[in-house]
Amino acid sequence: MTDTKKEIIEEDLIPYVEFADNANERTPCVLVLDCSGSMRGEPIKQLNIGLKALEKELKEDIDASSRVQILIIKAFGKSQVDISADWTDAMNFTAPQMEAGGLTPIGFAMETALKKIEAQKSLYDDCGISSKRPWIFIISDGEPTDYDWEKTAKKCREAQENKKVIQEFFVAFAFRQRAELEIVIQVKKRRCKFRNGG
Repeated sequence: MTDTKKEIIEEDLIPYVEFADNANERTPCVLVLDCSGSMRGEPIKQLNIGLKALEKELKEDIDASSRVQILIIKAFGKSQVDISADWTDAMNFTAPQMEAGGLTPIGFAMETALKKIEAQKSLYDDCGISSKRPWIFIISDGEPTDYDWEKTAKKCREAQENKKVIQEFFVAFAFRQRAELEIVIQVKKRRCKFRNGG
């Protein structure tokens, strides 16, 4: 076997390695984090504290540590999203350090989340791994800046109505305008949870 063919085979096997030693049912969990400029200061500090707390709680829970898989999507810049932590079993999860800057492309981030979930569910199926309905947690302090975020909001509602995902929308700090509350309602139809940090 040539070195090139060997490398190709090894690359193909990499996504399956994580399931070889842990064939437990998985619950995929995506965190969509608003890291825009308005999150500077205390908001981003509290977000990082929360991520560390999440890491600790998941690792201390015997079931969750081997069954929950985490993916973190950071929304920032002009229209940038960054996979700050790709699919990782909770037992191996290390909370990334978030920094704030730029705008709030939550629509783009949510579309990325839906695509990543579909790809991961396909991987589960290929590996014979059962899974529960995915969770998406959105943490933001305001409205999206994407010009077409409404299209993504519609896709999110449809995914939820078709029982493809469960969405929770946590607002890190108080809304500045009533319009921002209405935007959240457009993204999801289930009960919203709010925390006033002001």
